[in-house]
Amino acid sequence: MLCTELAMRDPCAVTLTNRRSDFAFRIIAQRTADQVVRATAFRLAMVTVAAVATVAGDAKWWTLLILLPAGVGAALGHVVGRHGVSESTPSERLLAYVVSSVEGSHGRHEVNIPGVLEGLGAIGIVVVGPWLMDADGPLGWRLVALAAGAAFATSMFYNAFVDPAFYTVYDPEPILLRLLRAWCGPIMAVLMVGICIFAPWPAGSLPIVGLLCMATMVASSRIHETDRIVCVAAREGDVEKNAGRSETVRSLHSLMTLPLNQAREELAQFKHQVPHAYDAIRIARSQLDEFGALEDTGHWDVDWPGSLVGPLRRMTRVYGFLPKFNINLGPLYGDDRNVTRIVMNDLVTNALDARARNVSVTLESAANCLVISVDDDGRPFPPDTWCAPGTSLARLERMLRARHGSLSLKDHPSGPGKRVRAMWERLEDRHTGGGRIS
Repeated sequence: MLCTELAMRDPCAVTLTNRRSDFAFRIIAQRTADQVVRATAFRLAMVTVAAVATVAGDAKWWTLLILLPAGVGAALGHVVGRHGVSESTPSERLLAYVVSSVEGSHGRHEVNIPGVLEGLGAIGIVVVGPWLMDADGPLGWRLVALAAGAAFATSMFYNAFVDPAFYTVYDPEPILLRLLRAWCGPIMAVLMVGICIFAPWPAGSLPIVGLLCMATMVASSRIHETDRIVCVAAREGDVEKNAGRSETVRSLHSLMTLPLNQAREELAQFKHQVPHAYDAIRIARSQLDEFGALEDTGHWDVDWPGSLVGPLRRMTRVYGFLPKFNINLGPLYGDDRNVTRIVMNDLVTNALDARARNVSVTLESAANCLVISVDDDGRPFPPDTWCAPGTSLARLERMLRARHGSLSLKDHPSGPGKRVRAMWERLEDRHTGGGRIS
């Protein structure tokens, strides 16, 4: 309930559910190589600090070997990051194999060689200060080694959990990994405390050790802040995209409306002599209105059948009512879309001519057919006018029969009024159509 309320106040407040998008993936992927270069340089510095503290703290010489996986993993990651920035491939076979391993796991929840080495090295660098340095040696150097280990682990986990794989919509994220990502800071802090609390520390030093361990919790806050930044950027990107889209739609609509209206009025006088040309200009004018409807529905594309509704709403609003539309259909293409447009326009226009006040339009598919049903409470058709020669319904019936369809008239099944039902065989090829409506 709390998450829902936060999301209503701020869409970016709940990041675990909305961070994954193509936009977020692109943002994170673009910064990955440069971030890896800087983060691995930082971790190399932390390994160096831990090594200096180990030597200065009079630890055994073999303690340095414990730091080796962390140093090698960070160094390999740094090399991979630099080649990613320069978009090059190393000439050495071993390095080329490492780069290939990292690139192969890009955008997927898979391990790679530098990541495995750094993961093992994080354990080693964390235990050096508490357990492998002389308990009677200088406390300061032990704390420095512990601080370097905590910083190394925090940086490594942050890098791992802001990988592009956690922002793509195509690679499913296991629930266990999602929980680990959400709570990695507290989990690290608990593990650090578990490793350090029982080590032989001098009296009075435990508060400092505890603070160093708890500092690893910053990883979670940085991960969540990155998610929030990505979410805000995606939202602002959508705003800018829709603003540009709206400006383009308005400009095109303003430029083309008057010429198309004039052409339609001229051809209306000869619609029986040149029906194909008249249908073509009607389609072009309706398509312009459908394109204009996208100004308010930026999340839909031009194939969305709901955009056919916009021109009809504008036309019926002049008569003081709005039809109800029920569209149970996916995208429409080519000839199917053109036929749908003409059928809906003609049947709604007939309902207006019948002085209907309540009109309901249903667009759906049945088997391999498209079906449009228009219910209205207008005047009934006189027996001699239904599909009479020379009428728009006659042309409509002829067009549907050419597509193995039909046009029928029935009484409304649930009350006064009538139902006109148009059906035709659907074309499966989305690229088909755009030709004449016969």
